[in-house]
Amino acid sequence: FWICVDCNFDLSAAPASFEYRLTSLPKTHHTSMSTAGIPRAQFDEDPARLVLPNRSVEESIIYYRELTQKYRFLEANIEERLVRTEAKQEELAKNLAVVRMLKRAGEVGLKDVQVDFEIGDSMLVKGVVEDPKSIKVHLWLSSAAMVAYTLDDAERLLAGRLEETEKAIGAVEEEQQFLKTQITTSEVNMARLYNHHLALTKK
Repeated sequence: FWICVDCNFDLSAAPASFEYRLTSLPKTHHTSMSTAGIPRAQFDEDPARLVLPNRSVEESIIYYRELTQKYRFLEANIEERLVRTEAKQEELAKNLAVVRMLKRAGEVGLKDVQVDFEIGDSMLVKGVVEDPKSIKVHLWLSSAAMVAYTLDDAERLLAGRLEETEKAIGAVEEEQQFLKTQITTSEVNMARLYNHHLALTKK
């Protein structure tokens, strides 16, 4: 019995461009970082203190504009990562349900269990599992390695990967919310700094 699911999905990996832009974020005027190492934008009640050391107000405004753009780039990468991880969660849950169905069928002694095999996008063929109790499930461990498991072992593996995926989704959603807050803070800083600049030029 074949199940086409990649159990070697790297939940912690991020695109190379994500890592590159992450390290390019300036650290000046940040107080702390998120668990993923993303700098936290600092809010200050006094807009004059938002001016960067040894820089003019105009240069500081440009800095906050670029900072906001980098936050938005990171947000887009995290959204893509969330979509991929949610798709993997759905795939793992579906295959785990199949394994558990076959396991229950074997436990009650059912024979000739009819199943639908997915052979392509929106393409299914009917098949028969003659003896669910004696079959093995084949899982992809990498793009070039497939390993046969008993139903018990397959259930443990898929359940473990599903739990990891669900935890990963929670972590990604937390980073996503963190970035939304930083974008708002950075945009507010830029607007307040611009108003501060106008007030100075009127004097």
